[in-house]
Amino acid sequence: MPFEVAAGPSRLGFLMEIAASAAMSALTRDLALCLIPPHPSAQSYGTADFDGVILIEPMRDDPLVAHFEQRKTPIVSIGSVPGRPDIPAVDLQSFDTATLLLTHLAQTGCRQIAALVGASSRTSQIESVLAYDAFVTNHGGAVTLLRLDEAQGEDIAYHETLRLLRDNRDIDGIFAAIDAFATGAVRAALAEDAIHLLLDRIEGKSRVVHAQLPDLIIRQSSVAVA
Repeated sequence: MPFEVAAGPSRLGFLMEIAASAAMSALTRDLALCLIPPHPSAQSYGTADFDGVILIEPMRDDPLVAHFEQRKTPIVSIGSVPGRPDIPAVDLQSFDTATLLLTHLAQTGCRQIAALVGASSRTSQIESVLAYDAFVTNHGGAVTLLRLDEAQGEDIAYHETLRLLRDNRDIDGIFAAIDAFATGAVRAALAEDAIHLLLDRIEGKSRVVHAQLPDLIIRQSSVAVA
């Protein structure tokens, strides 16, 4: 998982949340936990021996998988490894999650939804594409699917969303399969509003654009039990 979507400028990547939880579990079991930096230049995994490794959303034919298998190091994965059902994994149910998000957009009135999906061969991105294709087939509308370089993180989502909103006025919803992409898309939407306000101001018009209020969704674990 590239650093830009794992814990880059948006600081939203769930890798660090997983690391914090894993560290707590390790400490309570008198174990040491080592974090391997999630960027291509990291060579830490080649200079130390591990009793076992947890890989976060490995890609298809991921070199880390090959490396640790060659060293006979036990592997588990958060997010199933594409093409490797033999590796124990936590299934993130990315297809169903993407379907829930797309259905939510449709229920709020969106009819032309664009999708921002990572170009990597991680299961979450593969299944998000499948879910988006199935959704468009069932609900109609044009396919507007962008596969973005995850290494460019929030910035590429920002620039591509600006382009989408300027080139296609029919787009009324955006499905972002990565939280860093979502942050970039929101930045772009706000920038587009500001541009239109400035043009109106130049033409002698004055108005206020209100950002959409989010819905408060109470976690089931937070609901009081009678």
